[in-house]
Amino acid sequence: MVKDYYKILELEPNADEVTIKRQFRKLAMRFHPDVNQELLHADAWYREIQEAYQILNDPISKAQYHEQRWLLKSQGKPFTEIFPLSPDYISKRVHAFAISVQQMDHFRMDHRALQKQILDLVNDDVLSALSFYKEKDYNKKILHDLLRSMEPLEYPHI
Repeated sequence: MVKDYYKILELEPNADEVTIKRQFRKLAMRFHPDVNQELLHADAWYREIQEAYQILNDPISKAQYHEQRWLLKSQGKPFTEIFPLSPDYISKRVHAFAISVQQMDHFRMDHRALQKQILDLVNDDVLSALSFYKEKDYNKKILHDLLRSMEPLEYPHI
């Protein structure tokens, strides 16, 4: 999974170090949680911007990233989504998944594939983001939708 760090920083892939630093500072000021308190979960966007800058600012990490980027493009695969892991985003994603599971034919579905998709939805990054924000309403909604998604699973897959 490779993120498009240039897209996160709103840059062209051929941007030089000075442009990368300037754009990082501009976006950091826009999304800094202390400066922009009216934007819900601005700190999640800020962390994404920081991650992109750390990779593109270090010459070794940048070279490795460019290699991964080239390999991904040569295989015709898309980049990973660039939405930060905020409770709002996770909740929407899990809710959409729960709706799609409810619309499936439960007798013909692949239970192992469903189990894998549920585990992918609640990976370590998602759990750490949810524990960081500690928003009970979002957590209840996410848990409810996950349990709805698990209804068609048989006992050995739960």
